[in-house]
Amino acid sequence: HKTVDPIFIASNLITSSQSIISRKLKPGDLGVITFGKIDGGTAPNVIPERVFLEGTIRAESSENREFLIENLKKMTQDITKSLGGSSKFDITSGTGPVINNQNFSREVSQVAARVMGEESVITIDPVSVGDDVSEFMKIVPSVYALLGAAKDGAAMHHNQKFDFDEECLSLGVQLMLSLVDEKLN
Repeated sequence: HKTVDPIFIASNLITSSQSIISRKLKPGDLGVITFGKIDGGTAPNVIPERVFLEGTIRAESSENREFLIENLKKMTQDITKSLGGSSKFDITSGTGPVINNQNFSREVSQVAARVMGEESVITIDPVSVGDDVSEFMKIVPSVYALLGAAKDGAAMHHNQKFDFDEECLSLGVQLMLSLVDEKLN
């Protein structure tokens, strides 16, 4: 009863952090807080001295990303303090949101329809994508297009069981070459 349990604190933080997305982020805005790495303890019957959490934060705008970071930082401090522990919150700058250029996006869709067939081009709702290409996208009109590459019935990407269909690479190359040809002519 006199021990501070960092695993219990970490589990509370992981669970509670999801309320930032569901209760604090404006409805309709996209954001993701995911913890993909937990490191703490070496024995099943010993409470460890500390726990390290690592994760990712993605949002559709830089403002929302900062909002998520600030709320997670405050939550980390509050939960840790309320359970008798202490915390250190470090965040690397990471990447900004990926925002497609609307005009170029229409061009890419038209070329993709010619290359792959109109039925293969699907417009999807915005998703939270974090990628360092976002830095280039601030300077050069760009599009971050998704090429369906999962085998039928396979697990989604970012899943350890994801199985990439390498036959899709030729479609991606055809699309890129057609876009270059379109821009040069």
